[in-house]
Amino acid sequence: MSEDYSEKKSHSDEIDVKELLERGAAGVGKMLAYCGKVLGNVSLFLVRKSPWLIAAMLIGGIVAFVWYKADRRYYSSLLMLKANVLDNTFYVNAITPMQGLKPEVLARSLDIPDSVAKQVHSIKAFYGVDRNGDGIADDILDYKRYMRNVKDSTYRIAPGVFYVEANVYNESHYELLGNALLGFINANPYVVEHEKFHRYRIDQELAGVDVQIFRLDSLQRSEYQKNVKDNSLKLGGSQLLMFNEQDRQLFHDYMFGLYSRRLNLEAEKALYSDAVIVLKQFVPLEKPVNTILFYAKRIIPLFLLIGILSVVLLHYRREVWDLVVNKHH
Repeated sequence: MSEDYSEKKSHSDEIDVKELLERGAAGVGKMLAYCGKVLGNVSLFLVRKSPWLIAAMLIGGIVAFVWYKADRRYYSSLLMLKANVLDNTFYVNAITPMQGLKPEVLARSLDIPDSVAKQVHSIKAFYGVDRNGDGIADDILDYKRYMRNVKDSTYRIAPGVFYVEANVYNESHYELLGNALLGFINANPYVVEHEKFHRYRIDQELAGVDVQIFRLDSLQRSEYQKNVKDNSLKLGGSQLLMFNEQDRQLFHDYMFGLYSRRLNLEAEKALYSDAVIVLKQFVPLEKPVNTILFYAKRIIPLFLLIGILSVVLLHYRREVWDLVVNKHH
């Protein structure tokens, strides 16, 4: 009796699962058919209204061309720098407020002539983004985007490196602008104090390494003379030579480490003692940023969207009017 009941229950469960799968497949099929029908109707509607949409795109192209002719051409280039004495966040935060400054304010901030400041379209600071974890910047990210995506694990800021993008109307001012930006950074009192301390720390470490080298060398000489004196009566000449070579070898690894440390400190003092170093200067470009394509990519899609909304509203104007009237009643 129990076996018959189990068989019936198992058979019933199989039927229920099969029916559920069939219903699910049927539902998915109906949904796909409905989406296909809607897509076909929308495509047919757009094809029928294509003359109006093409006209909207042409109007957008004309507006883009007029805007292109009315606007001044400007050029863009990146200044790549490495921060040595402070975190790169400090420099990005210091340069970011320059975006949108009036020419006379920018001229005072960078200590440049007003005529040069008027040729500056915009100045922006960027972080370097390390996407693959190798410590090298693969992309640039401005401050606002960084703050929006600060919790995104793919946005790892490359240490030490930051960028300054300058858009200018006259490329001949790039050299002066680059020097002015470096002067602005180096004149900051906070940067000056940290730069002084950074150099002081290097000098102190160099002095400490020199003292250790001197003491170790003196100790080596003293130990060598002591070994010669103490063992001269116990060992033969060749054995004495081998003993002294082994004894001297005890100092070699440590001495080598001290000399390597000294070379690294001297290299740091010579190459990285300044607040920032320039890794890549502004490079003048022949092609402007705001080409005709620059405006077309922004304006034509906008007019196309306006055209689609317009033809939809005109086609369903009665339904929309009835909806508005009935809603008020």
